[in-house]
Amino acid sequence: MLAAALVLTACDSAPDGRVNTESADGLVKTIHPATLTAISAAAGEKTTPEPDPLGIPWSDLNGLEITFWYIWDLDEPGIGMNAIVDRFNLENEWGIRVTPHDHGLTHDPMESIETAINEGLVPNVMVSDAPVISSWYQAGITIDLTPYLSDPAAGMPIKEQNDYYSGIFEPFILPDDIRPGLPFTQSIQVLYYNQTWAAELGFSQAPGSSSQL
Repeated sequence: MLAAALVLTACDSAPDGRVNTESADGLVKTIHPATLTAISAAAGEKTTPEPDPLGIPWSDLNGLEITFWYIWDLDEPGIGMNAIVDRFNLENEWGIRVTPHDHGLTHDPMESIETAINEGLVPNVMVSDAPVISSWYQAGITIDLTPYLSDPAAGMPIKEQNDYYSGIFEPFILPDDIRPGLPFTQSIQVLYYNQTWAAELGFSQAPGSSSQL
């Protein structure tokens, strides 16, 4: 539009009624090539549609209900996990609604899930320990999450995957790069070494092995 306006303004009529194209040619030549390129690119620019998650239109996710089973809550069952679910239900932009079910502390989650499946009660998402999750997959109860994780629209970018420590992310990978689960929460064991106290006892440096300890 800018180029057309400049050219039309420059094309004034000559005294004899003929269009004077000389000034127009001169004006076009004075426009910087980079400006002409930008104008041309803007004119041909098209909106690129956002990719669909796993080939499903985003609109199909609106109103989707997901059943979520979890364990571990003891003192105040459901409060911590339900707060997370409530926030997701309130803030997620796709209209997905998650319904959580607290199964308390289950000493044998595999047996509990198998019993539920035999009764026809199958949740969409479950939380458990890494070994149990692996056994669920090997028993054919769960699926490989790799396609979901790597999906360009709804997955997790490589940059965010790299935010996990490898020791936390890797235990959830089975042979052939099968990923039956993702880490939700992890704990580590830490040994504190009090240098001041050790020095008072005559130790100048921390032990380097269990025998030295």
